Amino acid sequence: MTENKAFIPLYLNNDMINNLFTIVVQEFVESKSVNTKNQITINYRGPMSEFSDELFGKYVQGDINVQVVNEFSKQKTQASISKDIEVFMNLRKLLFKNNLIRDISLNENINNVNENDFVIMKCRLLQNPIVYYLQNLVNNMEIQNVFGNIKSINSSKFEVLRNLKEYMNTWKTNNCIKCVTTELCTPKSRFIVPIDLAYNISRFNYIGNCKINIMGKVINFIDKKNYDYMQLFGDNSLNFINENYFINFMNLNNIENNIETFSNKFICDDGNMIEVLPIAIFI
Repeated sequence: MTENKAFIPLYLNNDMINNLFTIVVQEFVESKSVNTKNQITINYRGPMSEFSDELFGKYVQGDINVQVVNEFSKQKTQASISKDIEVFMNLRKLLFKNNLIRDISLNENINNVNENDFVIMKCRLLQNPIVYYLQNLVNNMEIQNVFGNIKSINSSKFEVLRNLKEYMNTWKTNNCIKCVTTELCTPKSRFIVPIDLAYNISRFNYIGNCKINIMGKVINFIDKKNYDYMQLFGDNSLNFINENYFINFMNLNNIENNIETFSNKFICDDGNMIEVLPIAIFI
């Protein structure tokens, strides 16, 4: 794949990039250090009579000449001083140079990918299916209200859904949102990418309309037999979706499937579900 030199960063985990860059520099790069010596000389010349009375108890004529020399050195390590994006560029170069990162192609054999590998892949990134489903539910309710179709929504449901909207906005701000890629590799697999909105520097909306580059570290191969859709894409704070009282709200959604059936469409049948901790996303 041709190297994308004029890339546009969309998502940068600055803390992780700086920490990893420091580790790679220390491990694989001989830091260039510059020693600079500086010498300060202070000269004083004056009449001895100013000091003789205190030193000797009497005045002595003549001149006194005092010279103080102080020498010190400064060391500057050039590799550790950089801006966030410059650090990312250097980090990416170092990872490729030292064969520490795997460029995953569309037809890559998934067996060649291992836990703890650094990877970079070009794909479409889709929204979290649970978040998408709930957001669609809230949006559809609000549209019905705008057009005066409030009869289809009783007041209690309207209040619950309004609270749900506030809850989801807070939840998205305080939690990583587990987005999922389109199918990659052989057999067809998907990567789960937890996104922290604090590092979304361009406010890019991951809706899967264009291919983006994801650089990250493989942290988990998920055994699909032991995980359901809620464990893959949600967390304990979203378990209320499966409660009986919430099922009554589903008829307000314009998605035909229930939330479990809809979310299961994003779980691959034959390949793996792999969790990748994103370091950067760019186009």
